[in-house]
Amino acid sequence: MGTLTLKDIIIGFLHRTDVSNYLIILGKITIWESRKNKISPNFRLFLHKVEAKQEAEKTIALKNRKLREFYKRWELLLSV
Repeated sequence: MGTLTLKDIIIGFLHRTDVSNYLIILGKITIWESRKNKISPNFRLFLHKVEAKQEAEKTIALKNRKLREFYKRWELLLSV
């Protein structure tokens, strides 16, 4: 993913099909929910949300026989 700028975080990445934009949005949602509940943001909660989203998309990809597209979209995290 490289270095993130403030613009990347606020607006997101244009012309990207991987999960980079989704991860930024999910991070913002996790921070917002934590503040709403008056707790410190929790990275484990963020990772749990990412894993849940990944599993849901994998299930859909399996059902639709589009695993190649799933792996391409999630390759940023699957290669770690």
